[in-house]
Amino acid sequence: MNRRMELFCMYLAIVAILALIYIFVLFMNTLFPSINAVIRDFRQFLYYQYLSSSDSTGYIYVYPPLLVVFIIFVILLYNRNI
Repeated sequence: MNRRMELFCMYLAIVAILALIYIFVLFMNTLFPSINAVIRDFRQFLYYQYLSSSDSTGYIYVYPPLLVVFIIFVILLYNRNI
């Protein structure tokens, strides 16, 4: 009987925590109805900043040839041809 009471208390605690989380999320949704739009706009802003900064630096055009040269150098070094 004592084991059943412990399980019941544990399940009751889990249900209570889930209910509190639901009430909190519902409260936050009514308090900040436009939070999704703000986060979406902020994410688009960060993505645009990342693309514009990488495009203006030109590193995206320099690194692939350097990577190919480095891989060829490592292969030749491994084969002892250098």
